[in-house]
Amino acid sequence: MVRYFKLVLFFFVLISAQSYANQLDITQLKAFNELILKETKDSPQNIFKYLSSELLVESHFGSSVQGVIFSFNKTEYINLINKSLDKINESNKDQDIDVFDFKIISASKGQFTVKTYSKTIRRSIWSTYTVKLIKDEIKIIKIVDLA
Repeated sequence: MVRYFKLVLFFFVLISAQSYANQLDITQLKAFNELILKETKDSPQNIFKYLSSELLVESHFGSSVQGVIFSFNKTEYINLINKSLDKINESNKDQDIDVFDFKIISASKGQFTVKTYSKTIRRSIWSTYTVKLIKDEIKIIKIVDLA
């Protein structure tokens, strides 16, 4: 009976340790944000390896009354970045970046917001990134841009 109890207890500890290892925390979220900012500063195309296959991108332009929303999947987003590479690099030359609002949504999902002000084009863009822990890797599953 004691052996049976120890065996059951061992499996509970093992299962809880595995589920804890698959949880996203604020420290991981902040480190991922820093990695994304560093890599995309070198080249906007560096973000591609962090995009989930289920990626959804929403870009909001204008006001909520007279604005327009564009939606992209991963392939469309990659094509858009590749076509706009020169303009993106130009606007990235002189910019201020503020990152805030880190939050854990569920055990495997998190979110953070990046406010980028480009001095070159004199425009702010607020981007909210939703990420998911997939097979011990953090992937971006949603980006909402407000310009």
